[in-house]
Amino acid sequence: MIRERPLVLLVEYFWLTRHLQQCSASRFDRTLTVLDTLDVMHRRTRMFVRLGLEAENVMDEHEERFYLDHYDLVLAIQQEEARVLRRLSGRPVLVVPHGRPVVPVPRVGDRRSLRLGLVSSAGPLPRLSLRHFLGEHWGALRQAMPDIELHVFGTLCEDFAGDPVPPGVAMRGFAPDLAAAFAEIDVAINPVLGATGLAIKSVDAVCHSRPLFSTTAGVAGSPPPMTSSSRGSGMSTRRTIRSSPSRGRSSGPSRRWTPSP
Repeated sequence: MIRERPLVLLVEYFWLTRHLQQCSASRFDRTLTVLDTLDVMHRRTRMFVRLGLEAENVMDEHEERFYLDHYDLVLAIQQEEARVLRRLSGRPVLVVPHGRPVVPVPRVGDRRSLRLGLVSSAGPLPRLSLRHFLGEHWGALRQAMPDIELHVFGTLCEDFAGDPVPPGVAMRGFAPDLAAAFAEIDVAINPVLGATGLAIKSVDAVCHSRPLFSTTAGVAGSPPPMTSSSRGSGMSTRRTIRSSPSRGRSSGPSRRWTPSP
């Protein structure tokens, strides 16, 4: 319960704004109200429906516009979504990207095989995306490079508890130290099938000096160094990963990987 009138009220995540409407409007007189959107919610809803997932925090364009109009300032995480938010509402929109320092992380361990890595939280979209990658692409990668490994870190591993894991895949679980996790891998992947906002896992990989191979969705809204493109079929994906310049070195411009249909 808010007992005093704040100077600034910052609401994190769009869906929490519904709770703000239950408060008395007079309580926020002369208070600067700021919404940190992180996602364009009506686009996120459409993306979940397109992928056959149950949408979380469903919101259509009309409802999103209604809530935007209750704020003095709106924050967007990337430029393209800022343009959408400006179109929806006359409120000023400020782009505040995800700040992350670049931390060169040396490779640890002595191995000859190429080790891919995915760091991800749990959820229906990461689960669907990893299942798709393992089902559609992992077998072909293993056939081309029998010693290749994939290590998965994060609570996403909990979604696969009890499931059979393909050869070469290790579910490592929650990683309390991101730098230590990235030190164990050669190349980061982000096989996400759809995205809004900004794919933080892609930003984290590049900022920990790991080459990144991602779907187009996994680098949407990212700054130019993350968006030089190497598109194509699963075959070109295997060729690109095999020719990675990288084991243990700092990454150059990241390459974009689009799964074959």
